[in-house]
Amino acid sequence: MKETIEKASLSERVGFDYIWVGESPTFALPFELIAAIAENTEKITIGLGIISPLLYNDIHIIKAFQTLKEIHGNRFIIGLGPGDRHHLESVGLEQKNFLKRIRECIKSLKEHKATKDMPVFVGAAGPKMIKLASSESDGVLLNYVYPTFIKWSLKLFKDKNYTVAYGPSLVCPDTKNRKRLLMATATVAISIREEIQEKFGMKETIDEIKKIFEEGNFEEIWKYEVFLAEKFALCSPVSKLKERIKELEKLGVDQIIFSYPSSHNKTSIEKLSKTFF
Repeated sequence: MKETIEKASLSERVGFDYIWVGESPTFALPFELIAAIAENTEKITIGLGIISPLLYNDIHIIKAFQTLKEIHGNRFIIGLGPGDRHHLESVGLEQKNFLKRIRECIKSLKEHKATKDMPVFVGAAGPKMIKLASSESDGVLLNYVYPTFIKWSLKLFKDKNYTVAYGPSLVCPDTKNRKRLLMATATVAISIREEIQEKFGMKETIDEIKKIFEEGNFEEIWKYEVFLAEKFALCSPVSKLKERIKELEKLGVDQIIFSYPSSHNKTSIEKLSKTFF
């Protein structure tokens, strides 16, 4: 908690506009952490990305954000999504009827007086979720940073909407965090739906990576490092990273979330901030 608060405070000082806090059945509940970040920062916007209505009742989400807003002001974004299938299965849940549940939760949040003025973003990767998110939420959290994937996603939008791209990131070279980036990108890759894998000709490669995870032979993942970094990460020296970001901006991306391992420690955050500020 102490380390996270320090990183959040640093992120605000060096000029970042948003802090996003992850949520998963494998994590501790995020709301105390969000409250601590808000208490130790002044104005930076804090997003929860994402919380699953398959795991939490609408009223629990509403009450949590109502409390945060009453204490710290309207500085929060509610990020919804079905959640990772494997993580849900680990706590006995199925990713079933998730489109209906997301739609119901958005409606509940927009109708309740405590959250009706709070932005609701939806995490999306597949065609159906992208269409729902673009038409019914305040912003779309795309689990992609590769330009080809972004172009495909934006063509699926039913309505123009605020667009966020997020993925593992690193200012290279960074030998200390190289393995962390590899594992983060591999985790993202194996969670991509099979229909997307097939569309972009990645299924065979990702099946091989899945097998490595299943067998626990993690050193074998290194031979896929180039593939994973190119397709699932923002990983470049400063000059090229700026070019990648400009390319995403030109495509229509409004915000980029620099995920783990750039968020791993204060040194990485400072290094990343020098790319922009």
